[in-house]
Amino acid sequence: MSHNDEDDLRTRSIGDAAAQWYTDFQTDAEQAEADHGEWGKWSSSDENLSAYDRLADLHQRMITLPPPALAADDELVASPFANGAGAVPLLDSKRRRGFRRWPFGWAQISLAACLLAAVILAAPRVPAIAYRLSGVDSRFITSAGEQREVMLPDGSAITIGGDTSIQVRYGLWQRRLTLDRGEGMFKVAHQLARPFTVCTNVACTTAVGTIFDVRVYAARVSVWVQQGVVSISPPETTQRGETALRLLGGQELSYDLRGIKRVSPVDNPRLQGAWIAGELVYHSRPLAEVLEDVQRYSTRPIYLDPAAGDLQFTGSVLQSYINDWLRGLASVYAVRVVDCQNLPIENGSPVSEDDRALCSKASNRILIRPR
Repeated sequence: MSHNDEDDLRTRSIGDAAAQWYTDFQTDAEQAEADHGEWGKWSSSDENLSAYDRLADLHQRMITLPPPALAADDELVASPFANGAGAVPLLDSKRRRGFRRWPFGWAQISLAACLLAAVILAAPRVPAIAYRLSGVDSRFITSAGEQREVMLPDGSAITIGGDTSIQVRYGLWQRRLTLDRGEGMFKVAHQLARPFTVCTNVACTTAVGTIFDVRVYAARVSVWVQQGVVSISPPETTQRGETALRLLGGQELSYDLRGIKRVSPVDNPRLQGAWIAGELVYHSRPLAEVLEDVQRYSTRPIYLDPAAGDLQFTGSVLQSYINDWLRGLASVYAVRVVDCQNLPIENGSPVSEDDRALCSKASNRILIRPR
């Protein structure tokens, strides 16, 4: 076998694998999610990923081809069987009015047909899913303390934190997600033709192929890029194709409702994404912000007195030992930790009328109040 023959076989093998992955992602979501690890290994090759992108791009172009129009007027009014008397009109002027020429020549049509035939041979199920691809619409919701891994139809993956709501909408030219609350780590499959955008209520983060984290707080949104490059902009700016700010791998950005942005390097990327492994890590963050994260992993509601919200916290919180961590706050800060399920407080601290009023609204609450 010649060297060229070996190259042809290898190229066909990669193309067949790309077609199989592509159809699996569209027609068998459960199996695709189960094969997430294998996809990661296969797509780590630039050659494999490039073949997958070419196939996806071809599919998108094929299903958006305009329908053919009839021939032009001068082609319709002349009959090849006309005798010497001249051309024979095939259609009257009223019926011919409004016809237009199809913008593709026969050479382009033949090429497109050949390419489509190749896709059909490699992945017989592609035609059946052609019109489904443009309408992916799903919502993923986790409860407090829950963490979930989700594989999306294009091969992208999301790690969803506790008490999080994400809306996923895929169109022909854009992959758009809305993070209503909570946190998600997004590993984006590379598709130049369809940018991947995650929007919150005040800004959108757009990437082509990268890994980044978006976290929604009451007063701000945090974006951290582990790998690649993203752009941050208001939702309306994103829709116009403009970019406001680029964020590089290893950087973190914060923005609030007023649009104020703060970009800073991440000291330890491993700790930044530690929440996926069950640990929340902070360096000089307000206690109010820390407790917003902690609340997503606690099955009991937590009330923090605003007077204690600005206390600075440095350390870690294990998601499986949240109640122990909450009780320990009283030994670090000048605060009282009130367990509404155990009134009066076991250590003999006084219970105020305000404490009782707050507990009456939720009998399983944990209160954190200044001493």
